[in-house]
Amino acid sequence: MRFLKYTLTLALLFFVVGKSMAQPTYYGSISLFEVLPSYLQNGKIAISTGSTTIVKYKIKFNRVVQDTYPGLTFKPFNMTIRLTTTSGTNIINIGESFNFTSSIFSGNELFTEIEITDEITNSQLVTGSNIILAYKSPDMQAFAAYSGKEYGYTTGPPPVTYYSQARTGLFTKNNCGIGYTSTPVSYTYPDSLHSSIISQADADSQATTPFNTNGQANANAVGICVPACSSAPSNIAIINFRVTPYPDEPKSKVLVTATNLSGVTYNWYVDGVFWAAGETNGRAFEFPNDEEHYIEVEAVNPCGVSNKVGRWKLAN
Repeated sequence: MRFLKYTLTLALLFFVVGKSMAQPTYYGSISLFEVLPSYLQNGKIAISTGSTTIVKYKIKFNRVVQDTYPGLTFKPFNMTIRLTTTSGTNIINIGESFNFTSSIFSGNELFTEIEITDEITNSQLVTGSNIILAYKSPDMQAFAAYSGKEYGYTTGPPPVTYYSQARTGLFTKNNCGIGYTSTPVSYTYPDSLHSSIISQADADSQATTPFNTNGQANANAVGICVPACSSAPSNIAIINFRVTPYPDEPKSKVLVTATNLSGVTYNWYVDGVFWAAGETNGRAFEFPNDEEHYIEVEAVNPCGVSNKVGRWKLAN
């Protein structure tokens, strides 16, 4: 969900307009207008005793498919919305105007929800009139009232705003190679980057994801990878060596498994020549039936190398 925050400098505008159930289809439509519960009191918007009131609401915008072949395309979306109230036949603007275009949609989304932070000028409210969402697209002559939802309002004390507290934690790199670990890296996420009128816990919870994301990214950028071992790998052995001829081809599959150790990679050799390296303790080979090969393996960590063990694949 995308988040928008605006500070309002309000001008009083009047538009003569009637409520309309029909919405334009060329530029898209609205299918949801919902004030967040923390800004409501008994289902009404809680108006503060100051000169303005902060309110958050979400809107679901829908766009129109233009064509489905050869690929999905959409008609251009362009819509301006604002919070309003009514005085007689006039619509009075009480909030900021917000314009949205096709860029709010991702990929082939048919709809998207936007969360908006707005500021109502309390002196523009009209006793007995509800707060209404008005919208307008370029093909409309004037703003129309969204008929899906409107809100009454009630006056009360301004809500207390809580701000997120700073937090510090230790993070380790998560991109070190096999056999390495990371030194811990301290990261501090600043205070007051998030706010809530619900509770301190709610404000702090908003900081949790960016704290963890940024802390991990910082550790990956500046952390140092160090060997996780204190000695070379212990001796290994070949614990499985199986040769399986293919029924319809003159070759065989050779499956070799070595002792399983943690924090190591395995180097594989054929006839004394390095063949491959990998993190798993098993590897499959293919050889013609009439060839003989000596297969060897060793375990490696940052502290050293284990013994090298091998077995012959005989001609068959």
